[in-house]
Amino acid sequence: MRMPLPPPPLHTSRLLLFLFALLLSGCTTLTVPGLFAAASLSPLTSDPAEIGAAVSVPAGVGLRLGDARLFLGFEPTTAGTEALAEYFDLAVMPLRQIDGADPMDAVFTAEIAPADHERFRASQASIRRLRANGDDGVGTLSISIIAGCFIGEAPAELPVATWLRTARDGDYVRLTRRRDLLALPGEPAEALRDALVPCEPSQ
Repeated sequence: MRMPLPPPPLHTSRLLLFLFALLLSGCTTLTVPGLFAAASLSPLTSDPAEIGAAVSVPAGVGLRLGDARLFLGFEPTTAGTEALAEYFDLAVMPLRQIDGADPMDAVFTAEIAPADHERFRASQASIRRLRANGDDGVGTLSISIIAGCFIGEAPAELPVATWLRTARDGDYVRLTRRRDLLALPGEPAEALRDALVPCEPSQ
């Protein structure tokens, strides 16, 4: 899932929707409610405790801590300013049910771990300072599934759908329709296939 960070306030002529797109998913997988939910999320001001995602995967596939990862980055335009690139392993938990999920799929929530909240807030503040000083660099917020485990045989397909929650007491809104991540072109799909391993008995 990937979205651009908003431009500085003075650049109001460009309207940027914050789009969650799982790995290389195209916009054709996004739902209309998902577009509105994503547009309501401000990556530079949102409380990390409030941001949440949910992911459905085929039954028999599991997600563990670190299998889903959030990236927050900023590529500055000011000479001599270092780029910001922070990765956050997401805490995942099974979810009994969610509206719109395939009944045969397993659903997991994915959230920034509490131990990483302050680091996330510090990264947000660093980007806000750069923007306040006139740096019109490019920011990125993305969530990717980079690994997983499976019971039985290795899956030949990995259809995934996503949901977004922008408030802790809010509902999850369907963001993207099911799409097979292993069928996407390029290295990320191959790397994901290689990172799918048999689940341990406790997983």
